[in-house]
Amino acid sequence: MTDERVERGHAGAPAVGAAPAALVPTPALLDALPAATLVLDAAARVVAWNHAAHALFGWTAAEATGRDGLDLLAPAHVREPARARILAFVGRADALGQTRRFESPLLHREGRELAGAVSLAVVAGGTGRVLVAVVEDLSPRRAAEAAVREGERRLRRIVDLVPQFIFAKDTEGRFVLVNEAVARAYGTTVEGLHGRRDADFTATEEEVRHFRNDDLEVIRSGRPKTIREEVLTDATGRTRVLDTIKIPFTFHDGGEPCVLGVSTDVTERKRMEAALVQAQKMEAVGRLAGGVAHDFNNLLTAILGYTQLLEARLPEGSPLRRDTGPIREAADRATALTRQLLTFARRDRTRPQVVDLDALTAGLEPMLARLLGGAVTLDLRRAPAPLPVEIDPAQLEQVVVNLVVNARDAMPAGGPVRVALRGLEAVATAATPPEATPRPWVELVVEDQGVGIPADVLPRVFEPFFTTKSPSGGSGLGLAICYGIVERAGGRIDVESVPGRGSTFRVRLPRATAGAEPAAPRPPPARVPRGDETVLVVDDDEPVRDVLSRALEDAGYRVLSADAPATAVQVARDHAGPIHLLVADVVMPGMSGPEVARRVQAIRPTTRVLFVSGFHDTAQGGAAVPSAEDLLPKPFTPAELARRVRAVLDRRA
Repeated sequence: MTDERVERGHAGAPAVGAAPAALVPTPALLDALPAATLVLDAAARVVAWNHAAHALFGWTAAEATGRDGLDLLAPAHVREPARARILAFVGRADALGQTRRFESPLLHREGRELAGAVSLAVVAGGTGRVLVAVVEDLSPRRAAEAAVREGERRLRRIVDLVPQFIFAKDTEGRFVLVNEAVARAYGTTVEGLHGRRDADFTATEEEVRHFRNDDLEVIRSGRPKTIREEVLTDATGRTRVLDTIKIPFTFHDGGEPCVLGVSTDVTERKRMEAALVQAQKMEAVGRLAGGVAHDFNNLLTAILGYTQLLEARLPEGSPLRRDTGPIREAADRATALTRQLLTFARRDRTRPQVVDLDALTAGLEPMLARLLGGAVTLDLRRAPAPLPVEIDPAQLEQVVVNLVVNARDAMPAGGPVRVALRGLEAVATAATPPEATPRPWVELVVEDQGVGIPADVLPRVFEPFFTTKSPSGGSGLGLAICYGIVERAGGRIDVESVPGRGSTFRVRLPRATAGAEPAAPRPPPARVPRGDETVLVVDDDEPVRDVLSRALEDAGYRVLSADAPATAVQVARDHAGPIHLLVADVVMPGMSGPEVARRVQAIRPTTRVLFVSGFHDTAQGGAAVPSAEDLLPKPFTPAELARRVRAVLDRRA
């Protein structure tokens, strides 16, 4: 027995003289008591033992009487210290009428320990002082307390593992319960939040006022409230978007009213929803741009074709050639614009090949210097080694030129445009899946010291047709095209900007695999080839059909012309001689070019096919072209048409 937690009782009046024997409980009285009760003499031997003590310790009254109570009930490690204190208590002159209560481990007959609380009272017996001990078994209560603590620990762990914010506040706005998620958001600990208010952590007064008003509304009304998309600025300054439900409650009946809140962080979901809306908008605008480019390419085919046909008929030195040149140059610029539209719409045919980004950028340096003018200078910082990437070189040139021109326009007062290139070894980007191995990249950085981009505009810079320039200053397609080209090549483009301090555009592209060599430059075009075969031309656009027919006739071919798909099939059926080649537009009303080709070849199996289209890929509005080799994208010149026709006719079966 130990006195580590001794509690003094109220001392009674000191006895005068000897106490009567009747002060000692009789055996019958002891047995009537529900608590385990025993009587010890001044030497701590058992002189009385009731039924409840038998039930608690396992010893009968006959077995316990006369034995040393401490040897019987106290574990060895507390026995002697307890004996000394008990005997000292009994021997005190003023002990009569006093009680002592203490908690101590006790020993069952079978050797197991019990958690006990012992209350001792010194009374006068017939032969002297005796101790009456009332013992309470604390083991069930301790087990229940331990179970409660374990339950609380488990509940606390579950609450802390929940990713949602769980919190409770009192009527004064003080946190009385929070989980780890809340503590992390506020940059403190669970203990550090207890008793504190939102205002102690959130610097935004508007947020604090919003939280407080909702809390009081729930507490006063006694009704739950759902708050959609409320904003919380966390300890890092990051803005989180939360969906919160708040309900009134009390910790116990009649307790102080509180508000219990559960908040779900929907920031990432909102970002993904915005990205989806943006993607859908880009797709819709892309379809529109692709359709416009398709129709425009038909017009350009006619313009370029008639211009070249006219030039072929004009003698050298003719003053009319001074007029055809600007027409051709304007058509070339329009062709570049349609290619931008098709690139944005992802309907342009790409020709990926291994290109040295460093060498390509260096090759553009003279042109870039001319584009920048006098007030803006170019600071090109080349890489110490080649930077091979696999991409369409014409599209890569578009990216470099568009970014440099964008930097120039951001500095109306002039300044340097820094273009830096470097290799990055085994870098993971935000788009790299967690399970994927980081790969090497190459990086192009275009930096200006211009006006910068406001924070509210920055998220929109890659949107199509979005521009902060004047109506005559740009189409709003440049950065959107850069974004589309880089993304299609498996890379990413990012922008950082501070108003008044300039912007930095960072392009990362996957480094081409080891051993890949840059493509050799193309040889200059050869003379226009000729032929005498019969060609059936079908296109519903009259100017385009006329250009096709006249260009092929000038190249020596016999031409059969059809203005509709059904007419072409009828010509194939009725024509007496051979038809060596079918030249067909891909998208036509009533029947697609591939369907016309199937019907013509069913009649004439040896007839070969060349498709033309304002789209630049092999999937044309649901009409699949067999391969890119069978497709000539519009716009094209008569010379390009003649070369492709000859190539198809000379191709081995």
